[in-house]
Amino acid sequence: DSRLDVGLNMGGDNGANTPSESPAHSPSKQRGWGRLASLFTFHDRFNMHKILGITCLAHYLVRFFWLAWYGTMYLDPAHWTTWATPFLHILLSVSSFIFPVPKNRFGSKPIIWKELQMHNVIFTARSCAVMIFYLVCPVYDDVELYGEARPTGMEHFVGRFVIIVGCHYAADWVTEHYQDRGRTTTRDMPWDQGTPEWVVRYTKRYYAICQLLATTALIGQTGVLEGAFAIAFPIQLSTFLMTLVRKSILTGSQWHFWYSVSLGMVYLIPLVEALRVVGGLRE
Repeated sequence: DSRLDVGLNMGGDNGANTPSESPAHSPSKQRGWGRLASLFTFHDRFNMHKILGITCLAHYLVRFFWLAWYGTMYLDPAHWTTWATPFLHILLSVSSFIFPVPKNRFGSKPIIWKELQMHNVIFTARSCAVMIFYLVCPVYDDVELYGEARPTGMEHFVGRFVIIVGCHYAADWVTEHYQDRGRTTTRDMPWDQGTPEWVVRYTKRYYAICQLLATTALIGQTGVLEGAFAIAFPIQLSTFLMTLVRKSILTGSQWHFWYSVSLGMVYLIPLVEALRVVGGLRE
């Protein structure tokens, strides 16, 4: 059966339809609450993935609101919620494996497939591993957060580099075994017909720049917790948006729009820091 059914997802789920589903009950034939109800499927029988997805989405929104309003995400290394954060978000991504997904990608819509599902789990794990590494071995210049100097020097950056290289090696292995017709996961994501060529071209450049900056930031930034947490947001959100595309709640172009917005939200961190520096200079 080429049709797919997906649940509420920020980790990536595209399960097979139930045999009893008819075209009249397909998402494209439904309206309003009917489409939202189609997010609930039999694959997630105990609603574990949905609960995790809603919790993680709310968590992201609250942290970004605090960043925009107060200038910090309040990721305090001394608080248990900060330690729970990476485990909560990687659990969401791993729980997506309860859903079967197609090996081949769709040519006309941005809908999850096996290679992208595994990539998103790996890159979410990349951010979570960096957060855990920082909590266990904090960078030397955050003395105020810990109340005592715990210098780690260059070893800290080397450790992050090893984590990131390992994750990228794993992603390359996935691509080698699951890549569909030589197309890249993000830059070759389909667009709606009629989308201007210049929009596609510049959006692809934007994606490439964001990916490069994300990798660089995870290695070299000093605000490790906030940066790693923010970088995981568009990764996990992208697959939830794909669920909405599959359910005809979003179009392909709307997927690109909201994914681009989520990438842009990461830049709130350097923006807030720049405003803080400017404010300090004025004082």
